[in-house]
Amino acid sequence: MAWPNSTEPPAHDWCRPASGEIALQVASDLHKSKRTLECFFSEAQPKSYARLEEVVQQYRASGVRAHVHRGEVDGVLDQVVERAVREPLFLFLDPCGLVLPQDRLVEVLAQKRRGTRPATELLMNFSMMAVWRLGGHVRSPRGNEKSPQRFDDV
Repeated sequence: MAWPNSTEPPAHDWCRPASGEIALQVASDLHKSKRTLECFFSEAQPKSYARLEEVVQQYRASGVRAHVHRGEVDGVLDQVVERAVREPLFLFLDPCGLVLPQDRLVEVLAQKRRGTRPATELLMNFSMMAVWRLGGHVRSPRGNEKSPQRFDDV
């Protein structure tokens, strides 16, 4: 999630730009030097999606190439990889919860891309909060049986 720019330091940490807006700032800086970093964002939560779309629109207005998908990242991931024809792909996954299952990540990264296959890199943020929540399900007699299975998948 990205929060608005400000000329004054934010009063709280939650007001500082998050990874999405930091990526947009980098794309904006590159755009000024005639280089392109095309950004794709995915957000499933309606309120967060609306806010993200608002922030992305501010950067689009200055020439940054950025797209926002409403839904889970898995719903758009193949199209993003497909779009990176003859270009290096830097895939940064920064979920608020668990990441995609490992089998899905391997499938996406190993798929044959059109044209000359340039470098592909993946940077993935793991949410310690999600790990702690799942750990609680494992230890709790009332834990959700599906949660440990989901954790095993990632």
